[in-house]
Amino acid sequence: MTKRNDVHVPPAMAQMETKLQLGLESGQALMVQGEAAFHDFVAQQLEPALGHTLPQMEVRCKDLSVIAEVA
Repeated sequence: MTKRNDVHVPPAMAQMETKLQLGLESGQALMVQGEAAFHDFVAQQLEPALGHTLPQMEVRCKDLSVIAEVA
């Protein structure tokens, strides 16, 4: 594990931090790598500011119906 601001970070997350270099000049630049990359970037900024990792959440659905249009 890597230590960042007194918070232990798993190796996979430490590697992810070096990869995420999003553009800060506009909203469009932030979203270039996609929604997941944007959310990871925001989490990377919040965790050091808060001094701890963000809580993880698991979502479970019952009787879920998904409709997809396949081209």
